[in-house]
Amino acid sequence: MKLSFMRRTYNVIIERLRRLAYVEKWLILGVTIGIVSSSTTLLFYLLLMFVAGIGAWILGVVDNPLNWGLPDFSLAAQESGNKFLIPLLVVLGALLSSIIVYRFEPLAEGPGVSTTIKAYHRGAVLRKRLPLIKALASALLIGFGGSGGVQGPSIQIGAGVGSIIARFLRLGFEDRRLAIVAGMAGALSAIFRSPIGAALFAVEVLYRKDIESEALVPSVISSVTSYTFALYVVGFKGLFPPIPVNVELLFTYQGLITYLLLGLFSAFTAYLYIKFYGFVKKLFLRLKVGEIKILKPVIGAFILGLLGLLVPIVMGSGNIFISKFIAQSIEGKAYLSVLGLGFTTSLLVLIVLKILGTSFSIGSGGSGGLFAPSIFIGALLGYLVGIYFYPFTGIEPHVYAYIGMASLFGAATKTPLSTSIMIAEMSNSYVLAIPALLSSIIASELIGNETLYDAQPIRRINPRLASIRFLLDIVSRHRDAANINVESLVNTEYEAVKLSNTLSRVLELMVKGKQRVIPVVDDSSRVIGVIDSSSLRRALEVSNLKLSLRQVKVKLSVPPIVRVDENLQNVVDKMLKHGVDYAVVVDKEDRYVGVILAEEIVTSLAYYVAGLE
Repeated sequence: MKLSFMRRTYNVIIERLRRLAYVEKWLILGVTIGIVSSSTTLLFYLLLMFVAGIGAWILGVVDNPLNWGLPDFSLAAQESGNKFLIPLLVVLGALLSSIIVYRFEPLAEGPGVSTTIKAYHRGAVLRKRLPLIKALASALLIGFGGSGGVQGPSIQIGAGVGSIIARFLRLGFEDRRLAIVAGMAGALSAIFRSPIGAALFAVEVLYRKDIESEALVPSVISSVTSYTFALYVVGFKGLFPPIPVNVELLFTYQGLITYLLLGLFSAFTAYLYIKFYGFVKKLFLRLKVGEIKILKPVIGAFILGLLGLLVPIVMGSGNIFISKFIAQSIEGKAYLSVLGLGFTTSLLVLIVLKILGTSFSIGSGGSGGLFAPSIFIGALLGYLVGIYFYPFTGIEPHVYAYIGMASLFGAATKTPLSTSIMIAEMSNSYVLAIPALLSSIIASELIGNETLYDAQPIRRINPRLASIRFLLDIVSRHRDAANINVESLVNTEYEAVKLSNTLSRVLELMVKGKQRVIPVVDDSSRVIGVIDSSSLRRALEVSNLKLSLRQVKVKLSVPPIVRVDENLQNVVDKMLKHGVDYAVVVDKEDRYVGVILAEEIVTSLAYYVAGLE
């Protein structure tokens, strides 16, 4: 009788929640998700400090693990007299972490941000165990010296919390996605004490050149709630020390020029960081270690451990080290020497080694975030160039260190707006938001679409793709959904052209053939790009129709390319990533077959879903 009453009450609550207006509904959901995500993330942070304390105790730095109280392994590694234990500890952490991940929840590997972005765009239901597994795995890896941070794990933990609450309340497809974003914002806000920056980051990180405005209200409500809850529980303490800033010097024309130059340096460094991280990630994906995945993060950790023997500073997240370094700079006592090198050379060496260490530690599949290492790299880069800018601007190098944090990470993750505000909030130096944003935007634009988070689509989803996403969510629940593949939907009537063909031929296919895009192939029928209406229009402005594509040097777009034997989920994922509503289909020998269009997928899925009802 009692159970029946509780079930009826539960159903009534859900029904009333569904009838509420948008703001009313998300005021309730946002507050709920904010409190739960904040609590969960703070517990993860406490777990990380405990593991780091065990590491410090093993290294002989403290007599009791509870006396350490810091999440940064690099400080313990520097103080320890037992340097030979450093690689052993980081390997142990990676081994324990990877066993937990690959045994219980493989989605918890790596930073977790790309996995969360995919979950958002698919409207996926994340498994209930994900937050717990991610917290345990990341605490072990980072706490024992892995070069990673808490931002990526926090995002995935928060997203998991949002997904669990959405499932419990039986939220629909769109609300489930918004709950994931709200969870991301709440988790970030709690751990970084950045209510506005965290809310903006959660909606900005979903795309490379766009923002998910529909998720802003849930994100802000959750973030502010989480921030308030965290202040009540653990109090306020900025991640980085506030710095005195001379506003008049900050906005001189000399200063503005140096922010642009810092953007150039940040773009170059971010590009190298992205490329090397991507290279290591692909290397470990292809690596065959007796088909035992758990050994891959261990190999990456071993390489990091060898670097840590030489330079212990590159271990762990590095946040506390950077905070102390900036505090010393404010007092005029900043000095650093690694491997017996001079100050500026040491800064440069640390930047390079942190890129290497993070790439092997996280790129190999280790469960940790990329924010803290990026902040480490950006701060040292900003400080390094600030040393040379200071005589011309009078602006202290530690000011450039803060700007460099935002500039590098904002460019590397395509989040210049939110990262600039996050750095200003974390340092309690809000006036830095403007120069940080200027430098970050410049750096982000210079590296184009390159990003650490390869799951980010370029722009917001085309409405046709949104329909596919919804229909796929329904179809994926049925076992025979795998029968729908590319081969059954490809449009083979789409003709391709070669570079030797004329503009008039391309125009004819577009006008008479009604082809939305024109695939361009080489002599072996392998796709080298596509021509869309905008690229054709630019070519026609300066050329006549008798010239060949090679002569006018028409700009080709890079299309999503799929094989005939791929499933629809892969096709849609590639469309989402490129931000287009078509894909070019090739056979097993990479020869052109045809084009698959979003509307044809929608129609087929709609018929399929209707048949399931």
